[in-house]
Amino acid sequence: MIKDPLDRESILPYTYQIMQALKERVINDRLKEGDRLPNVRDIAHEFGVSVETARSAITELKKQGVVIAQQGRGTFLQKGYRTLIDEEPILRGSYKNIGVLMPVSKEGQEEQIIDYYRSIKPSGEPLRAWWTGNILYGMEREVQKHGGFLTLIPRQNEDIDSIKELLNTLAKQIGGIILFPISMSQAQREDMLTFLNELPIPWITINRWVLSQETNFVSLQYEKAGAIAAEHFLSEERTSFLWIGNESGLSLSNYLKLKGFKEGLNRSGIPEKKILTIEFNYKDINDMSRVSTKVSEYIEANGPIDAIFCTNDYAALAAINSCRQQGLLVPEDVSVIGATGLEICEFTDPPLSTLALPIQEIGREVVRMLNTFISNNKKHVAGTYLEPSLVLRGSTKSVKS
Repeated sequence: MIKDPLDRESILPYTYQIMQALKERVINDRLKEGDRLPNVRDIAHEFGVSVETARSAITELKKQGVVIAQQGRGTFLQKGYRTLIDEEPILRGSYKNIGVLMPVSKEGQEEQIIDYYRSIKPSGEPLRAWWTGNILYGMEREVQKHGGFLTLIPRQNEDIDSIKELLNTLAKQIGGIILFPISMSQAQREDMLTFLNELPIPWITINRWVLSQETNFVSLQYEKAGAIAAEHFLSEERTSFLWIGNESGLSLSNYLKLKGFKEGLNRSGIPEKKILTIEFNYKDINDMSRVSTKVSEYIEANGPIDAIFCTNDYAALAAINSCRQQGLLVPEDVSVIGATGLEICEFTDPPLSTLALPIQEIGREVVRMLNTFISNNKKHVAGTYLEPSLVLRGSTKSVKS
């Protein structure tokens, strides 16, 4: 009986299994630089897949620089590719396949996120799709430089035992795992990090999950982001401040932004009572209608404030709408800063000032870090921080001006 060339039980798409099999032929000298590959119909027959699947595998190999098409002659193995394989450990064995455990909050959102990161649309997408999609986009661009590929594993529940079971299964099929933030308590996150340390494959988290975590993460400097917002509001001579963010304890990044914001204001003598907060759960913080309604109610009950800092740009745009409903002008009466860097904010009315976060660079950096793991055979690598930058637009203005 002839052995099936594909693992039909694997989580890996057939496209990537075919790509891996062809690369293995290079490593084993069955394919040499300059050799012509079989045509797509022959590949489809050999692997027992559709012609479209075979064509997709060849197309991906072209994108990675593995093969080159010559019109009228066929598809050939690119010269120099064998040298690249020898120099890049990520290409060898299962390390070519990086698993990405990604968040999906509802049915159908996986396709939405994947479509987003394939095309990177500038607007009209939920925040999670924008954030997750841009990180995935950065990962894909970096992993293609090394000839590897991503396997996206969506998850809809945050049950810690289910996630552990999934990771144990993945560890047998992939060379490394990247994990997006998981919505769970600090104790559960610490338990999950302990579990990850016992896995036989390298792993990296996007964002620092707990304060005690010093290694294996790529994160933005969220505390600095909060401090930058505070410093700018003070430079405008604002005197009363509102923070709009997630519920306490749900997100370390949210906690750090608020911490940096408060400490920045406290250092200049702003008392705690002048720093008000409104908190939402993960679902509601991205619902502009809910945020706008609650902020309007808050202003009615507590009186106007003159500076609002929000954990993301959608919440900031909702806050601007609330101010208008209460007869407050932005930026004349109230200065508003977001903290995401959505492209659409340049075109809102007024254009939103925001802390631009290098989201795609997170994706690139986690792939580089995994390559460091593999190259140096290390269990842990010090965490990496990326800096935000304040983009000033029409929603902020000095009181004097």
